[in-house]
Amino acid sequence: GTITVRYEVYGDGILLVRSRLERGVAPNGALPKFGMTMVLPARYQLVYWMGRGPFENYPDRNRAAFIGLHYQFIKNMVVPYIRPQEQGNRSDVHWAVLVDSTGTGIAVQGVERPFQFSALPYSVADLQCPVRALGQRNDLNRHFSDLTPRRAVYLDIDAVQMGLGGDDSWWTRPHKQYRLLEQRYEYAFYLMPYFPQRFP
Repeated sequence: GTITVRYEVYGDGILLVRSRLERGVAPNGALPKFGMTMVLPARYQLVYWMGRGPFENYPDRNRAAFIGLHYQFIKNMVVPYIRPQEQGNRSDVHWAVLVDSTGTGIAVQGVERPFQFSALPYSVADLQCPVRALGQRNDLNRHFSDLTPRRAVYLDIDAVQMGLGGDDSWWTRPHKQYRLLEQRYEYAFYLMPYFPQRFP
């Protein structure tokens, strides 16, 4: 497959990002998600967004998370599951803003359709827990308390994300409509300085 990313830079500091994934004729299984990650300074401590919330939610687990204007400190976006794992996603998001203590910030706004995002002091690699291999040692027994928050904010801006599944146990796959099986995915978003007159 191929990924194409196109950037358009405007004079007022706004950046338009367009991304397309072409998986080919015979995609190999479902994708976990399609999107991008930005690493931001740890000084960004507060996030607010127009979308589903306030708690984490996913495409197949979002009916109780209502669309509205939500505020959260980055440290409170973390869900301390016993084992490190994917977490903190917000779905059906129209825009999100991250700000520091001075009110300076960065904003993300969806183009044409909502997006999904998470903002955490942990990278994807920090939260991954490998599948047990027979006869081999691994860190499946890691606990979330073993992790040290990074001095950074990992902002994931995603077009789509697979559902969680687990209808009758934690090993049940997501329903087909919540699995990413398409051959092509594309999305676009604006990335811009925080303008108070544009966002509440």
